[in-house]
Amino acid sequence: MVTTAREVLRVAAKGWGAHRTITAALRAAPPGAVVSVRPGDYPETLVFDRPVTVVAEKGRDTVFVRPATGPALRCTTGTATVREVNLVGAARDDTVVAVGGGAALLESCHLTGGGVHVAGDARLHLLRCTLQTARRAALQVGGTAVATVEDCVVERCAGHGLVFTDQARATVTGTRITKVRGAGITVRDAACGTVTGGDVSGCAAGAVVCDGTGDVRLADCHVHDVAATGVLAGGAVRLVLDGCRLVDIGGTALALHTTASAEMTGTTVTRTAANGMHVVGTASLTARDCTVSAPRYAGVYLGEQAQAELHDTEVRDGHEQGVTVAGGAYLRAWRVRVQGTRLAGIDVDGGDAELRDCTVTAAHIGLRLATRHRPLVEDCAVVDASTTGIEVGADSGALLHRVSVTGSRGSGMTVGPTARPTVRALTVDRAGYHALDLQEAAGGRFEECRFGRSAYPAVHCGPRTAPELLRCLVHDVAEGLSLAQDATPVFDDCRTENVATGPLPAPADAAPAVDGTADGDGDGDGGQSGADLLPALLAELAELVGLDRVKRDVGSLVDVSRMVQRRLAAGLAAPPLSRHLVFAGNPGTGKTTVARLYGRILHALGLLSRGHLVEADRAALVGEYVGHTGPRTRAIFQQALGGVLFIDEAYSLVPVGQPSDFGQEAIATLVKLMEEHRDEVVVIAAGYPSDMGRFIASNPGLASRFTRVITFDDFDADELVRIVEQQATRHQYRLDDAARAALLEHFATVERSVHFGNGRDARQLFQRMTELHATRIARVGQPTTDELTGIRVDDLPWLAPS
Repeated sequence: MVTTAREVLRVAAKGWGAHRTITAALRAAPPGAVVSVRPGDYPETLVFDRPVTVVAEKGRDTVFVRPATGPALRCTTGTATVREVNLVGAARDDTVVAVGGGAALLESCHLTGGGVHVAGDARLHLLRCTLQTARRAALQVGGTAVATVEDCVVERCAGHGLVFTDQARATVTGTRITKVRGAGITVRDAACGTVTGGDVSGCAAGAVVCDGTGDVRLADCHVHDVAATGVLAGGAVRLVLDGCRLVDIGGTALALHTTASAEMTGTTVTRTAANGMHVVGTASLTARDCTVSAPRYAGVYLGEQAQAELHDTEVRDGHEQGVTVAGGAYLRAWRVRVQGTRLAGIDVDGGDAELRDCTVTAAHIGLRLATRHRPLVEDCAVVDASTTGIEVGADSGALLHRVSVTGSRGSGMTVGPTARPTVRALTVDRAGYHALDLQEAAGGRFEECRFGRSAYPAVHCGPRTAPELLRCLVHDVAEGLSLAQDATPVFDDCRTENVATGPLPAPADAAPAVDGTADGDGDGDGGQSGADLLPALLAELAELVGLDRVKRDVGSLVDVSRMVQRRLAAGLAAPPLSRHLVFAGNPGTGKTTVARLYGRILHALGLLSRGHLVEADRAALVGEYVGHTGPRTRAIFQQALGGVLFIDEAYSLVPVGQPSDFGQEAIATLVKLMEEHRDEVVVIAAGYPSDMGRFIASNPGLASRFTRVITFDDFDADELVRIVEQQATRHQYRLDDAARAALLEHFATVERSVHFGNGRDARQLFQRMTELHATRIARVGQPTTDELTGIRVDDLPWLAPS
């Protein structure tokens, strides 16, 4: 009998004119034939080696293929198409369908008693199928196989739901996976998969687990009621979540580790028993337009060396922190909103962060910055914190610019022991305690800040605090300032409005530095005109100990600057003016003090709008990760506009033997900014004379901008003695002749090693002398004024009695 490609072969266990088994029909069927199967049970394995279609003549749940051993269907070559057939695998084999080659389409089939295994270069398409009761995996695809799973149901499996390994490629659409004891979807090795419109729930080992080097995309998926982690990615997996919902998760909703990366857009995370998002190792996360609500732990947790970028993302109603940055992790956040967290809204605990245009509302602590890095907080707001608005932890040096704190029940901003934040344009309003609370030995610089309507003194300076407040306003409080007895704050050009008691001291109330190595005279000039200030500033420069060559060089620069003004006023072209300088000198030779004075002098001459000094070093300019350095450098530069940017140990931006160091990016950024703002800022690069040449040679743009080097010589013995004497005069002590002679001998013979601190050593020595003097005087019953003020030879550390 001659058949055609479209011939239909009938199969019936009983009946005339039909094959008794499906296997017999498949053997007889030519390529392209259709095998129509009557209802019944068929104890056989369907083997396809050519393109044949098998259909249940009376529809679904009428034909059951139940082999005694092996899979119910095996495809090696050709194309197998099976519609509305129930395939039941042999229990001991746990394989219901095996596709080792060719292609297989299973439509509206019910697969039980085993999993579907696809290998080699096979192709599989499951359409509207149900996969149940597999002991290991309901579907496992390996090799270079390609699988398409569309509108299927995977349920009640003792193992995993869908597993993709090796270099497999999978597309899963509109599929529901539920009640599996393993993971809902597993992607390993170099396999890649896209899951769209999926629903994954009831998975004991996580909804989606990825490891390896593949790409995984989840779009419009609903992951819910999962006992463990919602989505877990490790290795070097690249994960994308778009418009997904992760709800009622028994662990963390999204966990990334090793070097995995994830991009989330429009994704919602709700009610997690652990963190909303947990990123560790060197993994990275980018989230845009996402929401995390009601996490049991942190909404977003970054640890180890992880990185994250959060854009337009909201975290709310957390039991712990909103966002935590720990270890060496790094966060960049734009327009992040944190609301109603029981601990800190954003907690930078050891890591580093850039926060821009972020808002924290009704958190326990608004922002907690407890790190030795220098996190940047810009254009952010903290509202209604239940305790402190912003907490700067011990030893921290955060940078805050245009930040507001409103309605905190505790202090608006607390600065921990030995912390040194740099704060500009901070506004604190309606604090339940202090607006600004500086704890023991805290310092920092506060410019153009406003502190108002606090329940307790607006500014509190605890023991041994030494902050600088410049052009700040305290208003509408009963008491403006409270000071511990040994606090030494500097107030410059600050004012009060509607303050009953505790006015801020005038700048004259703070003793000025008198030697060439002091680190902290104020930048403001009390509102005086430049013409009035310039003689006093030049006199202050002249009074510095030593530094004769520096004074001549700075004087020459002042003369040129004056000539510039006069020629411009006369309508003439300005002569060349080298604004940017290199200060080459050893530690303690007065570089910072002269830089501060130089900025104030240029301000008095009208060449700088503010004349303030912003100090920076490698730690302030250079980040630890790709993309981190440029923003940090720009933020520091922006603070210095109108004044002087002083880069200490500038050569550290060019480490020896590390040509690809991030310091090169900082230098390139500086060169560009110096060109863009050539008339708005002066940059002074400072460091050891022997190393500054390496810094200048590192970038062609530096050599053309730093054309003037001012050398700071070490102090000689007589100059060091004069520094000690000036310190003594400032603190109302006096040295007798014998003590002065012993000091001169000491400084003449002291070893000038790399650790010698010049004027800094002189000041530290004077402090030690006063301690020994106090010990000696304590043994005197009723000391006279001369005894209280007189320093003798036996008050010198190397001559003091043991």
